[in-house]
Amino acid sequence: MQLQMRVAIALSLGLFVLTGCGGGSDDTAATTSTGSVANYVVPRVPGCASGDTPETALQGQVPAALRQAGFGGFNCNLKLVSQLQGEGASWSAATYSDRKGQTCFYHATMGATPVFNNPAAPARVNPGVPVIDITNPARPVRVSSLTSTAMIDPWESLRVNDARGILATDNGLAGAGGPEMDLYDVSADCTRPQLLASIAVGTGTDGGITPGTQPLGHEGGFSPDSFTYYIGSPTAKSYYAVDLMIPTRPKVISAISMSDLGFGSNPHGLSVSRDGTRAYFVAIGNGGAAAGSGAPPLNNMNSNGDNGFFVVDTSEVQNRLPNAQMHRISTVPVRDGSIAQHTISFSVGGKPYLVEVDEGGSGGLPNGTTASSRERLPICHSSCRPRTE
Repeated sequence: MQLQMRVAIALSLGLFVLTGCGGGSDDTAATTSTGSVANYVVPRVPGCASGDTPETALQGQVPAALRQAGFGGFNCNLKLVSQLQGEGASWSAATYSDRKGQTCFYHATMGATPVFNNPAAPARVNPGVPVIDITNPARPVRVSSLTSTAMIDPWESLRVNDARGILATDNGLAGAGGPEMDLYDVSADCTRPQLLASIAVGTGTDGGITPGTQPLGHEGGFSPDSFTYYIGSPTAKSYYAVDLMIPTRPKVISAISMSDLGFGSNPHGLSVSRDGTRAYFVAIGNGGAAAGSGAPPLNNMNSNGDNGFFVVDTSEVQNRLPNAQMHRISTVPVRDGSIAQHTISFSVGGKPYLVEVDEGGSGGLPNGTTASSRERLPICHSSCRPRTE
C-alpha cells in the first residue's frame, strides 16, 4: 500500500450489485439464477478436527473484541502439507500451471527500506521474486529468483494471466519504485520464466503516450483477456492502461488521474469486467493515526469522504481507439472504511457483483494496535443499490 506505516491489515468487504453500469459478466458465473443470496452461502461444516479453531461469529467475520484480545486465526479441517523456509514474503503472489502440468508459485519480496527495516534481519541472499515448483505440494522446491528491475520489489502488483501465461509486475520498490514494468512468459515451463520485457513505460521511450505524470509502481492487474495491464499508482495519483498486445513491447496507451475522477485521495488496486469495458478503481481514504491522518469520518453522513471506488468506462482502451480515454461513470463513497485496497468483480446467476476490499477497516490504522475496529460484509441487492455520485 502507499501508506508506508502499515501496522495492520484488516479487511472491510462491501458487496455491491452493479446495475445499470454496463460491462459484461465477470470471473465467476453460476449455472442457475435465483433471487436468494442464501442459495450461494457456503454451509457451515458439520464438524472440525480435534485442535482446530472454528469460526465463532458470522461466517467470515472476526469481531473487534476477538481481535483486540489477540486473534490467532480460525481453522477448520486444514492440514499443513509442507513448508518452504525462504527469506520472507511481501504483499502479492501468483500461481500458474503450465502446459507440462507443472504448477509454480511466485511471491513478492522486499529489502530494507527506511520504513520497513528490521536491523536484526539478515541480508537477503536471493533478492527478487522466487520461482517455487509446487507440482508436488508435499515437496515444494525453490528453483531460482527473478531479479529484473521490477521483480526486486513488486509490492502489490505481481500478477499472472492464465489466458496467455504471462507473469507481470510493475516496479513497487519501497511502495513507488519507478516506471519499469517486467513481463515473463511462463506458459511453456513455469519453472523457467522467459523474460519478455523490462521496460520503463509511460516515459516517452515505450512507443506509447507520455502522460502528464509518469507511472510509479505499486499496484496493478490484468484485464481478463490479458491484453491490457492497469497500474494503480498512489504516488503519481493516476491509473494507467498498458497495452500488452505485443508482450515484448508494453506501452502506456491511456491514463486517468484522481483529479479527473473527482477525488483528492490516492489510487490503489482495481479489477476489470470480463469484457474489458469497465474498470473498478478505488480511492484510498483516511488511513487513521498510523498513516499520519486523523480519525476517519465514519459516522458523519454529511461527509462525502474520500474513500471508495469508481466505475470507469474503459471501452476505448479495450477497443484500442486512437487517443483512448477512460471516463468515470459513477463514484461510490464507502464511509465504513478507510483505506480502499482493491475490488473484485464477478457474477452470480448472470448478475454482476462487485466486492470492495478495505485495508484499514472502519477504524483506520490506529497507532499501537494490530487490527482496526471491526469488519463488515454487507450484502447489497438492487433494492439497496449504493448511491452513486
